[in-house]
Amino acid sequence: MIRTAFGRSLASVGLLISAASGGSAQAADPIVIPAKFDTSTEHVLIPVSIGGSAFWCNPDTGFSALIALDRAKAVKAGLRVAPGVSTPDGNPPSPGDSSATANVVVGGVMFADYSIIVRTLPEEAPDMDCIMGLALLRRFVVEFDHVTPRLILHERASYRPPSDMTSVPMLFRSNPTVPYVDIELTLSSGAPQMFRVVPDTGAAFYGAVFVGDAMTRVRSQLPTVSAITYSDARITQLIAARPASISVGPFTMQKPVIALLEGTVGGGGIADGVLGSGFLRRFTAAFDFEGRRMYLKPNERLSEPHLFDASGIGLIRRGDRTVVYDVLADSPGSAVGVRKGDVLLEIDGSTASALTPVGLRNLLNVDGATRRLVLEREGQRLVIEVRLRARL
Repeated sequence: MIRTAFGRSLASVGLLISAASGGSAQAADPIVIPAKFDTSTEHVLIPVSIGGSAFWCNPDTGFSALIALDRAKAVKAGLRVAPGVSTPDGNPPSPGDSSATANVVVGGVMFADYSIIVRTLPEEAPDMDCIMGLALLRRFVVEFDHVTPRLILHERASYRPPSDMTSVPMLFRSNPTVPYVDIELTLSSGAPQMFRVVPDTGAAFYGAVFVGDAMTRVRSQLPTVSAITYSDARITQLIAARPASISVGPFTMQKPVIALLEGTVGGGGIADGVLGSGFLRRFTAAFDFEGRRMYLKPNERLSEPHLFDASGIGLIRRGDRTVVYDVLADSPGSAVGVRKGDVLLEIDGSTASALTPVGLRNLLNVDGATRRLVLEREGQRLVIEVRLRARL
C-alpha cells in the first residue's frame, strides 16, 4: 500500500517527525506526494506547508537543506519576516535576504521551528513559491517521477531499488548535503572528457551547465551561440552549446543543449558545474544522500531530441500578459523587427495567455516553421510572420 500525502488535513497526518527533537518513525509504506510541473521551467513542484500555509516548492538536490520562500508570498501568508541570518553551514546571508522561522511539513513529515530564507524569487518562474533543498529529506530515499509527476519518499531502512533502476555513485566534498556525480561529455570531435558536477533538479532546461575552468575547456572545443539570460546580477554571460552526448553511468543523452556560464554563480562551490533538468527529467531519479547513491530509470523522453531556441525571442509572463523580455541580435526575431517590450497577443491564432510559457517556447523551437505573431506595441496592434531557424 502507498500512502498519499496530498489533500489530507495536517492535523490528521499519521506521520509527524520533529526534526528538532530527533524523533524517529517506525518503518512505513512509501509516502507519495502528488506534484505538478512548473509551467515556465518544467520543474517538479510539490505542496509544502510553511507556518500553516501551503506553498508550491521545487525540491532541489543542489540547494543543501535550505528553504527559500518568495518574499511577497511569505508576507501575504502572514509570516513574521526578520533580518537575514547565516545558513546552517555557516555562510552569511546573501544581500537582500531576510529570514523567518516556522514549522515546515513535507508529505506529513514535520520539521519544527525551521529557519527559512526569505528572498525575491526569479520572476521567470511565477508558479514556484519556494525552493526546498532535498537534503532536508535525507532520512528518505527520494524518488522523482518526471512523468506522472510525483515525489515518493521511501524509508531508507526498507528501500530496495527496483531491478530496472541503475545505481550511480554520489560523492560529497566539504558540504555533506550537496552531492556530486561524475559524467562524461563527448565533444563534437568525438573526444570524451570527464567532469564532476552536482545533479541539480533545480537547474532548468539545460542538460548540463559548466562554470570556471570546465566552462573554458568546453567552450574552446564547441561552437556556441548566445542564450536568453534573465535578470541575475551574478551572471555576466550565458551561452549555449551542443556536444555530441552526455553520459551518466550506462545512460547517454544524444546531442544535448548545455550552458556555459560566466559569473559568480557557484563561486567554485559546484566543482565543474551541474547536471541539469534537461538530462534528469528523462529519468525516474531517486536520491539516497545517506547511502551516497543516485538511481536512474529512463523514461520515454530519453531519446527525444533536445530542441533549442529557433527565434531569438525571450518571453516572460507578467500577470496575464506575455511580454518580449529580450530579442537576440542576428536572430529570426530581430530580423523581422520584434522588439523588447512588445506584448505577444496571439501565436498562429492561439491566444498567448491560453498557452503556458513552456508551450510558447516549444512553438518557437521548431526549425523551419513559420509563426504568425500578433503583437501590441505602444497601443498599436502588429502582425508579424517569423521564419524560425535553429540557432544551435
